[in-house]
Amino acid sequence: MLFRLIVLIAKGYAFLLSLAAGGLIFANLFGVIVALVQVGGASLFGSERAPDPAVGTTWIRAGWCIGVLVAAIGDAVAFWKYRQQKSIQKEKPQSESHDPKPELEESKNPGRRHGFLASTAYGGLFGAFLGGMLGGTFILIWFSLTYSPFAPQSWVNSVSVERERTTSAREEHVTTTDHPVALLAFACPLALGAVTGAVMGAVYGVYDGE
Repeated sequence: MLFRLIVLIAKGYAFLLSLAAGGLIFANLFGVIVALVQVGGASLFGSERAPDPAVGTTWIRAGWCIGVLVAAIGDAVAFWKYRQQKSIQKEKPQSESHDPKPELEESKNPGRRHGFLASTAYGGLFGAFLGGMLGGTFILIWFSLTYSPFAPQSWVNSVSVERERTTSAREEHVTTTDHPVALLAFACPLALGAVTGAVMGAVYGVYDGE
């Protein structure tokens, strides 16, 4: 029962993540298209009028909604195909194999034991890695929400696009933010993963040393 609940939560979060990614991609796509149209139209007609940010914001939010809708339809189609394939596999008769299963030989050499500090350090690093990955998905969802029509204005105002030079002397546009919600969305899973991993590694080190 618990395993099914974990799988259900993981699938729901994956669905939410796909919606956020779809909205983020389409919002940026629509933003680039609108900017090119405004700049190209101004140069074509000889107008010195600056692009209207309100128009760009409207189209970016529209792109976010369309991207979320496209991602939801794609997930629904993928889920329907998965259910169809699963039902087809259930209808096929399964051939029973009577071949004897090879017996696994037990290793006579005991496994390598790690010390208490080493197990704690390994567990903390592994937990921090998993927590960082989870925090990265939280950041993706947060940035996606800043392009949506439902984001608070403080979230939107905290996002800025800056130019940074890479090692190859090229300039790249990087989206940054200093909003505390975004920082906590990454820092909390990272810290929680590191602490949880360290505790589990310490427990393993105690039992492994006995």
